Amino acid sequence: MSCEPIRVKTWVAILIIVVAALLPRVLFIARFGFPTAQLDAHEYKVMAENILAGRDLNHTPDGLPDYPIRVPLYGILAAGIMRLCGNSEGPVVAAHIVISSLLCIFVFLLGVKFLDPLGALIGAVLLAFHLPSIVHCGVLYADTFFALCLAFCFFSALRLSEDKTARWAALTGVSIGLTTLCKAAGQGLVIVAILLLVLVNRPPWRRLAALSGIMIGAFIIVMSPWVIRNYNRFGAFVPTGTLAGFNFLTGNYEMLVPPKGLLRPALPIDMLQKSLKMSWAERDAYFRDEGFRMFWRNLSDLPRRAFLKTGIIFIDYPRLSLLTNIAYDSMIGPRGVRVITWTGVAQNSLYVLLAVMALLLCRKAPRRLVVLTLILMLYFWTGYVLTRSLSRYSIPLYPYICLFAGCTLSALIGRIWERMRAVSSASSGNLGRDSQPSRGSSIEKSQL
Repeated sequence: MSCEPIRVKTWVAILIIVVAALLPRVLFIARFGFPTAQLDAHEYKVMAENILAGRDLNHTPDGLPDYPIRVPLYGILAAGIMRLCGNSEGPVVAAHIVISSLLCIFVFLLGVKFLDPLGALIGAVLLAFHLPSIVHCGVLYADTFFALCLAFCFFSALRLSEDKTARWAALTGVSIGLTTLCKAAGQGLVIVAILLLVLVNRPPWRRLAALSGIMIGAFIIVMSPWVIRNYNRFGAFVPTGTLAGFNFLTGNYEMLVPPKGLLRPALPIDMLQKSLKMSWAERDAYFRDEGFRMFWRNLSDLPRRAFLKTGIIFIDYPRLSLLTNIAYDSMIGPRGVRVITWTGVAQNSLYVLLAVMALLLCRKAPRRLVVLTLILMLYFWTGYVLTRSLSRYSIPLYPYICLFAGCTLSALIGRIWERMRAVSSASSGNLGRDSQPSRGSSIEKSQL
C-alpha cells in the first residue's frame, strides 16, 4: 500500500534525486580526495595509461610481460575519459559520481514503472545517501561502472520477460556481454535471464530455445573480439580473465578461521613463492586446483563460512573493510575510519532488513520484478560465497535493495496514513453525534 496523498511531479522528483545524489558524493571527494591507486585500482590505471600510449590492453607497466588478467571495458572507459579530459584520475572519479547519480534515477524510474511513485522516490534517495556507494566513487574500481552495466541487463531482461521478442533477447545478450567485459562476474547472467523466462513466462520449449539462442548468440558476438585477441596474443582460450583460480583459492583460504583469519595473508607464503615461478596459465590452474583441495577438505565448515561471507558481502561485517580495502584509511584517520565504517554497517543492515520486509509488505510488486531480483541476488551470493567475498562486490546490487527498501517504507507510511485517517474519521463522527441532542433528550425537553 502506498501513501496516496503525497504526490510529486516526475521532474521535481528527479531534481530532488539528482541533488541528493550529487551533494554527498561531491562533498566526500572534496573533503577527502581520492587515494593513490593500489592493487586492482593500480592495474586499471596502468591499463588506461597503456591504452593512451598505444600499448594495447596491457595491465602491466611498460617493459613487463603481459597476461590477460582482467577484462578490458573499464580500462577502455577510463582511457577514453582521460584522453578527453586530461591524463589524470580526477575526470574518471567525476564520471563515477555521474554514473552513481544516474543509478539513483534508474531506481526511481524502475520503481515508478513497477511499484509506486513514493516508494520509488524513497528508494532513490536511500541509494543517494548509501555510504559505500558514495565512498567508492573516489577509487578506480570497476564496481560503479559495473553497476550501470548491470542496470541495463536488469531492465532488458525485464522487457524480454514482458515482450518475449527477438529484439529484447538480442539486447539482453548484448548488455550481458558488455557487463561481462566490465567484470568477469557477469558471465553467468545469461543463465539468470533464461531462468526468469522459465519461472515467470514458461514459454513453449521451442520459443524458449529460440529466445535463448538469440540471447546467447548476441552475447558471444560481443565477447568474441576479446576472446580472439587473447587467442592471437597468448595462444590460449581466455573468455574473460585469469583471476578465477586466484579468487577461488583466496576465497577458500582466507575465510577458514574468521574473524582472526581475516588478518592473515591472502595466500600461504610458500604457495605464493611457488606460483611466481609459473606462467600465468600454469599459475591460474595451480591456484584453481589448490582451491578445490581446500574447498573439499573443509566442506563441513561451508555453512559457517557462507554465513560469515554473507555478512561481509551485504553488511561489511565482520571484515569492516569499507575504507581499508581501497586505501582511504590512511587519508581519513583512525577515528574517522571507525565512524564511517560503522555508519556503513548500520546503514547496510537497515537497508537489507527493509528490503527483506518488502516480501511481506509489497504484495503488489510484479512477480517478474521480484523473481529477477531474487535470482540476481542468489547468483552473485553463490558466486561470492564459493570464491572471494568483499563488501564492494555488493555495490552493484544495492540499487535493487534500495528499490525494495523504499517500497517497504512507502507501505509503512501508507498504513500509518490510513490508520490516522481512520482515527480522524471516527473522531469526527463521534464529535458530530455528540453535538446533536439525542431523541430521548428532545422528548424529555418537550415534556417539560
